[in-house]
Amino acid sequence: MGPGNSGRSAGGPSQSGKQIPIDDQSPAFADSSGSFDLMTDEEQAFTKLKDSVSIQIFKIQSNVQGIARLVDKLGTPQDSDNVRTSL
Repeated sequence: MGPGNSGRSAGGPSQSGKQIPIDDQSPAFADSSGSFDLMTDEEQAFTKLKDSVSIQIFKIQSNVQGIARLVDKLGTPQDSDNVRTSL
């Protein structure tokens, strides 16, 4: 067994007849036939980048909504030094 391999497998042979290890170090996904394939380094890098970009977009969207709420308070009875400092 290789480094980082916990000895667990997908529970059955892959199409090549080999057991595919599943552990925290080796992300896996099921293809359309239901068998498990390990993600290539390129796929792992893309997935990591995609997840990072998704998180950043969510944070930006949340910040824009927060700013919009604060801007809506300007010039109203809810306007205060605290609101202006937050902006």
